[in-house]
Amino acid sequence: MFYGTCEVAKCCSEKNLAHCGLCGDVPCKRLKAVFGHPEHGDNGERLANLMAWAQGKEILVRIGTYA
Repeated sequence: MFYGTCEVAKCCSEKNLAHCGLCGDVPCKRLKAVFGHPEHGDNGERLANLMAWAQGKEILVRIGTYA
């Protein structure tokens, strides 16, 4: 369970973006820190999705599919 302010969501809201994939700064330090966190990280799937969305690609890499 998450408590407090989500800095990633706050950043998107401040930039009036629906998600980070629409930001010109993806991948930023904030995202790399969140996705690299042992409790919230993955093997790079979420970052790959955001970067693809930033390029206008409509793909979805499922969590847990990267080795």
